[in-house]
Amino acid sequence: MNRFDVTGKTAVVTGAGRGIGKALALGLAEAGAKVACVARTETDIREVVREIQQMGGTAFAIQADLTEDAAPEKVAASVMEKWGSLGHLDQQRRHEHPQTSARRINGGLGQGR
Repeated sequence: MNRFDVTGKTAVVTGAGRGIGKALALGLAEAGAKVACVARTETDIREVVREIQQMGGTAFAIQADLTEDAAPEKVAASVMEKWGSLGHLDQQRRHEHPQTSARRINGGLGQGR
């Protein structure tokens, strides 16, 4: 029995270009999620997307600097345009509590806070 099956779910992983974020993006893709890989360095996330696609997963890259106020809304809009929904949101943002950005994203989508 697979205890971690997220087939068909949408995951947004920030900091996906390296380290824990990359490992999380690859793990979620392996478990069946569609993964939006977000990071400041586009070359890093394009490589992660390529790795996910080579293992048969679905992913795309979003270059964004989450220290900028408009970035969470940019990320949410990109994912909504590509896949129509936001599912799991992982935040690797260092200076802000993850729920703060998640609330900002949800507020940007008109889903309350």
